[in-house]
Amino acid sequence: MAKASIAEKSGGLADAGFTLPAVFGDAQPPALAKKKFPPYVTFAHHNKSDEWGKLTKEFKDPPVEEGDMFLVYDGKTYRMTTLKASLLTHKQYFCKKNTKGEIVEASWTELPGIDNEHIEAVLLVYLDNRVVPANVTFKTSKCSALHTMADALAACQTPDWGKISPAHEAAQAIGQPFARFHGEITVSPPKPSKKNGNLYRATQCRIVPSGAVEVKLLKEYQSNPDAQAEMDMASRNFNDRVAEVGAKIKA
Repeated sequence: MAKASIAEKSGGLADAGFTLPAVFGDAQPPALAKKKFPPYVTFAHHNKSDEWGKLTKEFKDPPVEEGDMFLVYDGKTYRMTTLKASLLTHKQYFCKKNTKGEIVEASWTELPGIDNEHIEAVLLVYLDNRVVPANVTFKTSKCSALHTMADALAACQTPDWGKISPAHEAAQAIGQPFARFHGEITVSPPKPSKKNGNLYRATQCRIVPSGAVEVKLLKEYQSNPDAQAEMDMASRNFNDRVAEVGAKIKA
């Protein structure tokens, strides 16, 4: 004997006199908008287990190594052997972590026992056809590239910077200091720490004066209707992160 269908078992609910409130009456509810996350740069590490799992699953040739650099943007992840970017803003701090790698105490200056350097930053990343603001946290050995960029940002606002080369002189005429140059950030091969022998990968950064290609992309971004919203999102994310750190500052 054939089993009764769910519809048959229901006893004809359509005729049961059950009326939905008007708020539930739409045959097709509106589609849900996907939450937007600000673009960010990340360095692969097995301690970030969820992210590590996604990266190692998506990128297999070559396999992901700790310290590899990625840009997450518009729902996609891009492996960045070299990251070309300008520096919009940054905030340095030092911290103490627990065994899980979580910050338990922080200071705006280095103190005994609170000496892991971190730098929150917003970069303007240059892609082939556009630029995009991206948040990033540089930690310990990854901070060296940001130091190079911060030094360049200060130097490009002095008369001597324009004397380095004709390219530097031409770029110094650009109104916004951050737009006068970009850094080409790379990550070094692993090497043992002199302190404890653990392997680590540092960042390097080559400073290049802006030229016609960078100026073109920046001008195009100025007229991009999404530019202001993207900048605002990156700014909010930066401020939120700095506020989180501020809450753990040692009095």
